[in-house]
Amino acid sequence: MHITRTVPLGVRMVRVEALKRNPEDIASWTDLGEVYVYMMDFAHAAQALEQALKLDPAGENPWGRRAWAVLYRRHGHRIAHLPKAE
Repeated sequence: MHITRTVPLGVRMVRVEALKRNPEDIASWTDLGEVYVYMMDFAHAAQALEQALKLDPAGENPWGRRAWAVLYRRHGHRIAHLPKAE
């Protein structure tokens, strides 16, 4: 049995539009990743969250740290490097 959660198309589209205006917006990449997690579309979630992490590899931005947390919660056993909290 395949279960897929749906989220209103508007939520995803708002983030996509925000990223068209500012592709370096860590918050939008993280939110988009979380939307995809909610939708159980893990391949797209990983892509969006990885983009947030590329923009904030040291986890200095709160949204970058949130992206790390979402990935860790989902794939913690496979993540070799996490930025150290100060």
